[in-house]
Amino acid sequence: MRWGPDRCFCQDDLYTLNVGNLSTDVLEKRFFGDIDNRGRAAVKLFGDYGGTSLEQNVPEAFHNLVRYMDAQRFRTPRGLDRLRAMVQSASRNETLLIMQGVFRFHTTMWAEAVWEIARARQSPTKFIVTDDPVTFFNHRGFPGLYPYPDDVGLEHVGTRTSPEP
Repeated sequence: MRWGPDRCFCQDDLYTLNVGNLSTDVLEKRFFGDIDNRGRAAVKLFGDYGGTSLEQNVPEAFHNLVRYMDAQRFRTPRGLDRLRAMVQSASRNETLLIMQGVFRFHTTMWAEAVWEIARARQSPTKFIVTDDPVTFFNHRGFPGLYPYPDDVGLEHVGTRTSPEP
């Protein structure tokens, strides 16, 4: 079947907090809004890197990039289900509130990692489609070893991170 991203990965009100009869999308606007704006600029800076000296704002851009990538780990139904299982939260609202406190969960590991950026300019296949905007891969993590919503963790030696552009 040839379905587009809205049909495959879209879920309405994923970050809506519900309190009684009231609901709010404050997480999407206030929490993710700033992270997205700064992250988008960081992705552009590193994506346009052409082998010349880097600009002076690289440390800030790197900080924004890893924050953006970490927030993306929780931005899918699978990401929220993974978090809910990790912290054993009782409700969706509780999971959303916990997400705000732990969204920088992987940033220290990424900051201390060796980075390798690969481009697919000459490849006819440009995208890897997954249900995660930031995917972890480890050649020892065989399919079926990590049932939904789990996946190989960044803490395992040899795990690589693959963010979608």
